[in-house]
Amino acid sequence: MLKILLLRLFLPVMMVFPSVNQVTPGLYVLQPTDGQIVAGTVEIKGSVPDDGFDYAEVSYAFSDETASNWFQIAKLDQTVHDATLALWDKTTITDGTYRLKVSVHRKNGSVSDLVVENIRVGNYTHYDVPTATATAASPVETPVTAETVVPTTVMKPLPTDLPKNPASIDQDDFKLSLISGVTLVVLILAVLGVYVLFRRIARK
Repeated sequence: MLKILLLRLFLPVMMVFPSVNQVTPGLYVLQPTDGQIVAGTVEIKGSVPDDGFDYAEVSYAFSDETASNWFQIAKLDQTVHDATLALWDKTTITDGTYRLKVSVHRKNGSVSDLVVENIRVGNYTHYDVPTATATAASPVETPVTAETVVPTTVMKPLPTDLPKNPASIDQDDFKLSLISGVTLVVLILAVLGVYVLFRRIARK
């Protein structure tokens, strides 16, 4: 009796001031989560409720837009429970921060929306992970000390001396040969001169 009385008292107040943070029972998204960094094709997992279900839509929009233009990712004709709602291919959109929305349309014309905020798409952009999150998720690693690389001196090969040509003549040998040749020619001419002189004398 007391519960019925309290319900009658607070029901008009709840109708006048509905809670903006009210979550529809059975409507939730498991992944991606608020602030998650994603790339490539991501599986959107979650659930949509059975109550009066007509169809559901999964869509996305830019976070920095005041009046968001929602782009449809998939349309669901049946309810889903803790399974894949849609596959979101982000290779066709630019890197940035986006919003993800799951809208459930009921047969009575009502619509329930669930929005996941601050999904960061980083196909080509590197986002820094918060220090606290990185410390909790990553094991402690021993810092690696950089080694100093000493450049190796490359020895250039020296040209090998060619063996001396036995047929070559140095300057001293050339002078000696020249003097010997001249002396020999002079001696031959002298002998010929003496021979000619004696022939002439003999003819007289």
